[in-house]
Amino acid sequence: MNLAELLVVVALSLALLAGTYSLSHAPGAVASSSLGLPRLIDEARALAAASGDGATVILSPKKLSSGGAGDFDVALYRNRPHPSASPPLGATSAGIVLERTEHLAGSLTSSLAASQQFAIFISTAGTVSYAAWTPAAGPLAQEPPCSAPLTLRLAAGPTNAAFQLPCDSASLIRIYE
Repeated sequence: MNLAELLVVVALSLALLAGTYSLSHAPGAVASSSLGLPRLIDEARALAAASGDGATVILSPKKLSSGGAGDFDVALYRNRPHPSASPPLGATSAGIVLERTEHLAGSLTSSLAASQQFAIFISTAGTVSYAAWTPAAGPLAQEPPCSAPLTLRLAAGPTNAAFQLPCDSASLIRIYE
């Protein structure tokens, strides 16, 4: 193998390594999630209005992998976790009924909790509140008041997106990319 061939092999190897590195950080993941998360909140708002008992969205950030990539799950429930005499058919121990779940790419942090599971409660009128809560905790005696907009940040490698969820409107507002 002469010097020219060796340089070509090294150059190709470096190009493949650089491509693998950039794909592993998946900037498209944040783009996909930054479309998926608002869509799910809009779906929850519509469900809250139709259900007559609001809706609950559980966001479950996963621990970051060694490569720095993260992901999170979003669970959409048909109602809110308040105590009731007769929970709906199919309800969890918290009295809420799971509609569906979705897995989104990118690490998720919020102004509420860096990497902790939390819930967004949406009323039939479209107002929101939020708390560090899981269905395993059981029903809430009273929903927490919303004192400030919830900020959600998505990241995957060098790509970022952030949203705010105002207390008076269950619509995510993009604040930067």
